[in-house]
Amino acid sequence: MSRPYVFLDPTGAGDLGLCLIVPHPTGIDYGHQCGGYLCEEKMMEGYAVPLGQREIELKIYEFFDREFAGHCYPPRNTWTPDRTAKLNELLAQVSCTRCSEASGSEEEGGLTLDPERIHECVEGWIPVKGPLGRAVLTLINCD
Repeated sequence: MSRPYVFLDPTGAGDLGLCLIVPHPTGIDYGHQCGGYLCEEKMMEGYAVPLGQREIELKIYEFFDREFAGHCYPPRNTWTPDRTAKLNELLAQVSCTRCSEASGSEEEGGLTLDPERIHECVEGWIPVKGPLGRAVLTLINCD
């Protein structure tokens, strides 16, 4: 029997906003179209956390448009220190909260680019670290 597969934003309307895919052995794969004009489809097993936050989503989308003009895929997506710093400034503005049911505590913070997985970073699929640990941030993708 095949595993459940959830394709985020299947119509391409971009109505979802920002979404985190957090790796976890759930038995559910989440997929997303990314990579600008390449229209690559990536997927990850885990759980999805809808964040919304359309305003910052558009700022991140505009960053990719300015920097890569729809061609954010190897070998065109060179991650210079300047590009990395600009993206991290935007990711820091993404609000993410981790709640602990057991203790009732909350940890809130922004996101940062995961430098160990920067080679995976393309428009619409950004490897990050934040309050929920390692994850992938998804957003609208041009195509």
